[in-house]
Amino acid sequence: TYHAGIIVEVEGDAHDDTLYVLVERVDDRLELMLGIGQKPRSLMLEFRATGAARKCDRCFMQPRQTVVPTVTCQRFFGWIGTTLSKGWKPYHILKANCQHIAEEVRNFLLDPDSPENAPEILVGDNGVLQAPWLRESGPPEKNELSGVTFRCGTIP
Repeated sequence: TYHAGIIVEVEGDAHDDTLYVLVERVDDRLELMLGIGQKPRSLMLEFRATGAARKCDRCFMQPRQTVVPTVTCQRFFGWIGTTLSKGWKPYHILKANCQHIAEEVRNFLLDPDSPENAPEILVGDNGVLQAPWLRESGPPEKNELSGVTFRCGTIP
């Protein structure tokens, strides 16, 4: 048996301002860990978001994959909060486990415009349809993460 998770890299402007986002399913929980720079990335490889240690001698990384430039932080977290959460199923060792979530995240990052990745449209308190990740905006300001693309690798 093995455990799978995704580390998403959001490249910044400077040498060590890369944002790392760890996404993994553990039992019925989705665990996220975020940090900027190599130290948080190292922690993600050695520990879960809960602080529990990983068996590092059994871990291996798959090659990084560059994703399409239409995936922004806003769009990624919007997808987690809508499409991924709406399709959440109770843990099942064969049908709904960490490998399935890692695959869903990977599929979204590689093809965010596919029909199965379409975000749910939210209705606000005022009855107006809202889909903030679809809103047009100007160019991102320097160091604003909303305009940066992702690269991902999988960790067991």
